[in-house]
Amino acid sequence: MASIIEISRDGETDGVTPVTVVPSPQPNKRRMIRHMTFANIMSNEDLDLHIYKEDGGVTRTIWKGVLYRGETWQTDSNDIWVLDSVTKTIKVVLGAAPSRELNWTATYADTTLH
Repeated sequence: MASIIEISRDGETDGVTPVTVVPSPQPNKRRMIRHMTFANIMSNEDLDLHIYKEDGGVTRTIWKGVLYRGETWQTDSNDIWVLDSVTKTIKVVLGAAPSRELNWTATYADTTLH
């Protein structure tokens, strides 16, 4: 029987330095990302945002665009990403250093691979 462990993380961006939103799973685990939210509520400026999945240096864009002042980008109930390798992560980076960093949250669950 597989066990499920739910995890929630909060954080903020670090300007033009990529930040890990969802870290890679442990060996023999699968990480299912259930929800991510990125909120531009503290800044008085529009922010260029790039959310992506990284797998051993190869990137796949999840969303890239402008997050306007007061706007929030989030996944919906149909979006689920699976990280099934210790090399896979979800990261976020801004196009320029803002006056205030962007807040984010992520919720995911770990299960055992069989």
